[in-house]
Amino acid sequence: YEVYKCDESTPGLRNYHERLQAWIMFYIDAASYIDIDDDGWRFFLMFEKHGKEGREFNYSIVGYITVYEYYAYGRQRNMKRPRISQMLILPPYQRQGLGAALLNTLYRNYLKDSSVVDITVEDPSE
Repeated sequence: YEVYKCDESTPGLRNYHERLQAWIMFYIDAASYIDIDDDGWRFFLMFEKHGKEGREFNYSIVGYITVYEYYAYGRQRNMKRPRISQMLILPPYQRQGLGAALLNTLYRNYLKDSSVVDITVEDPSE
């Protein structure tokens, strides 16, 4: 399995995300689409890699996390507060620890960033 961090400037992400986010309506209660035109969004996509070494590989989407990087006010230098907005692991890949692995990848990514104050999770919609 491989995880890729993307933002709105990643080539092909806009079209891929439009198709991918339709799935959240089926699997996340009270889900809503996000505005990818806002450059504060980050996407962590997990793929299953198929194929043999030395040959062409195929990739299947396993799931993804959307994160919005908020500005952390009241600091002496520019800091940020990433907020996890949506997380989806598709049903064939559930109950294998892949959601935890994806979340841990996200945490490790932000722990390396000295401008991160904390990581929060969005409250579910009512």
